[in-house]
Amino acid sequence: GRLIFRTLVFRGGERKTMLEVKFDHDNVWRKLPPTGGDGRVKADFLLSNTVLQPAVGGSLGMTVRIPQSKAGGQSVVARAEGLLTEPEGVLVVSDIDDTVKVTEVFMGKDQVVRNTFLEEFRAVNGMATLYNSWAKDFGAAFAFVSNSPPEFLEPLREFLQDSGFPRGSVHLRPLRGSKEERRDFKQTKIEDILAKFPHRKVVLVGDSGERDPVLCAELMRKYPEQVVKVLIRQVHPQATVDAAVFHGLPGNSWQVFVDPAEAALPDALRTSSPSLQSFLEDGLEFLAET
Repeated sequence: GRLIFRTLVFRGGERKTMLEVKFDHDNVWRKLPPTGGDGRVKADFLLSNTVLQPAVGGSLGMTVRIPQSKAGGQSVVARAEGLLTEPEGVLVVSDIDDTVKVTEVFMGKDQVVRNTFLEEFRAVNGMATLYNSWAKDFGAAFAFVSNSPPEFLEPLREFLQDSGFPRGSVHLRPLRGSKEERRDFKQTKIEDILAKFPHRKVVLVGDSGERDPVLCAELMRKYPEQVVKVLIRQVHPQATVDAAVFHGLPGNSWQVFVDPAEAALPDALRTSSPSLQSFLEDGLEFLAET
């Protein structure tokens, strides 16, 4: 907890830093835009088949170079990778807290603090098995979207890996931003993912402890051709889902489950087959390894 608190509090030296990146199988160092106030940067690159082909179906490695002026005069480089996925097929967009990780938001802030800072992260029983079955049987790719801040990226990514979940991009809500931006982060990010993968059939997975049912229902109504299934984990007998939230949507397009073994995807999705490759990542931060 102290390490995470330190990264949240001690800010200021990361702004307006010019980083450079070199992708594996490429000899060119590419300049990135200056880092923002949160020390992060986003950029788009057009890469050749020579660079991409060795990484098809997996990940693309890269080296990030930090200016000597920001590293005490030393030459410092860091390794990172971007997960590649095809533009077609099944894409599972999953919440994290109380969907795949036990946080118990519905029990109040004290319990959230305990499960976040004082206890080891725990996986929801059966969810890793469920997601792996979808990866195997449906060829599903995964993206995890959470309101946790980016400072939790490394702990959450390690948790997902150690708990046996399939690899996927992790998208976390920045600490900064207006009240409206923070409130709408999950919807905005999921819509961004949908826009990047218009030919993917999307499954939304959330829980009954917060606004996930309402959000998922709204997205299914707005994107009926893309969002083909909504699955909501009921976190507690008293944290139920009001069926009226899904009024007007086909009954077989959404499901509330307690046991992950009950969650089912349409058999028709088994015929979804991927073809070409493209980035699922929204930037280097999501799968950075140093």
